[in-house]
Amino acid sequence: SMLRQEFGVSIKEMNEAMKQANITKRQRRHTVATEHLEGWSEVLQSAKRKFKRIVKGTTTEKEMQKLWEKAHKSAMGDYLKAKGEGSLGKNPEEVGAGEKNVGPLIAADGTNPPFSEIVFDNTKSR
Repeated sequence: SMLRQEFGVSIKEMNEAMKQANITKRQRRHTVATEHLEGWSEVLQSAKRKFKRIVKGTTTEKEMQKLWEKAHKSAMGDYLKAKGEGSLGKNPEEVGAGEKNVGPLIAADGTNPPFSEIVFDNTKSR
């Protein structure tokens, strides 16, 4: 074959490339075949969440608070990994999740704030 002669591609490499191409084709066919069910999938996921809330006695408000706390924990972990443990300023215990639907509080010593501006005001979308 031309690939083997001119470019030095081995049979094993060609077989692997064909296998990957076939896997991708199969995934595309599956996506196209199930695309019309996407709306129903979202409805089902929403119903599951509502059912869990009823069973656990959790309100939407509590669920939102848990999501904010999880997002805050993740963001703080990423920030500390990138900037180091001492990067929160003199009072790292003052760093918190902020007000509901507003965003995080960053404790800094004021000389070199970690961010110039952070805005998480989701109240206008309601």
